[in-house]
Amino acid sequence: MREITIRLTKEQERYLKEFASKHYSGSDDNLCTSQPLHLVETQIERVIDPDHQDPDKVIYFVPDSYQDYETMQELIEAYYEHQGEECPIEIVDYDTAYDADEFIGADGEEWVITDEDDYLLAYGIPEDFYYKRNICFDYKTAAVFFILDEARKYKEYQGHNLTNPRTYTIGAGYANHGEYHHFWELLFGIGKQLNEEEETK
Repeated sequence: MREITIRLTKEQERYLKEFASKHYSGSDDNLCTSQPLHLVETQIERVIDPDHQDPDKVIYFVPDSYQDYETMQELIEAYYEHQGEECPIEIVDYDTAYDADEFIGADGEEWVITDEDDYLLAYGIPEDFYYKRNICFDYKTAAVFFILDEARKYKEYQGHNLTNPRTYTIGAGYANHGEYHHFWELLFGIGKQLNEEEETK
């Protein structure tokens, strides 16, 4: 084993000591992960194919106004506002229309509501007025930390730039024979030695 002398800034020394004191083998801060890395992730939205995955939410996009609407009722209201007209019938939610024994649409005809397309057509909303976007919630990495507490701090002080942030802990990956383990052990070993030297003073 080779010995070398290194110079540390006060911040480097502080973080190395904290790292070694909080992430020893069996520490709760490891979250049952060997040599963990702690990620802060921010929520993102992906458009998906509902034939292959159930959406977390549905958005109704109107290209003419470039607006998104989160409910079909909002879409109906937007359509009639766009037309400069009042909806000729009361705008009830989908479940109410679906359960109705008799539903009279905007055209004055009786409609049997079997799905969302029927519901919107009964209100006179043409299919080319909007696009239906099926959305799935996912996460992407915003920041990476060796120390779990630092990840948690980041989530707080950068929360205004993140969407529903979370911490997520990962390991190096199955059968990873690369450099990660060596570097992790190196940093941990330096921090451990610094803490031991301080205890003997």
